[in-house]
Amino acid sequence: MKVEFTFLHVDSSDTLKSHTIEKLHKIDNFEYKPMDIHIVISQLRHECIAEINVLEGRRKFQAKATSNDYYKSVDKAVEKLRKQLSRGKRRMKHHKHHDHIHNLSEMHDGTEQEVGSEIDEGLSEFTYKKAS
Repeated sequence: MKVEFTFLHVDSSDTLKSHTIEKLHKIDNFEYKPMDIHIVISQLRHECIAEINVLEGRRKFQAKATSNDYYKSVDKAVEKLRKQLSRGKRRMKHHKHHDHIHNLSEMHDGTEQEVGSEIDEGLSEFTYKKAS
């Protein structure tokens, strides 16, 4: 996991960096491919904004949170990101193609003969009529 920080209109803080990296350890178990993480900490008027962009292979995730405290903003953004990564990992795990293959093997006990015989039986039920 490669982490980069950018501070806009805010002084760089080592304690905020270490707090953010500590919170990012929550998402380590969702890492499928090496992650590049870019964190932008900024201030707009009286609002503290934390934006986290994650690039994992071809997948991109983004979370943005606003609060009156930088630490709260980082916590909210990491939690949003954790939900996105959890959903993404679940989708990859339960992909439609994998479920289809798994269901076919359960239905037919993995034997190819049964699948072929059901197809032959299904074809014999159809009758063809000539259109007039």
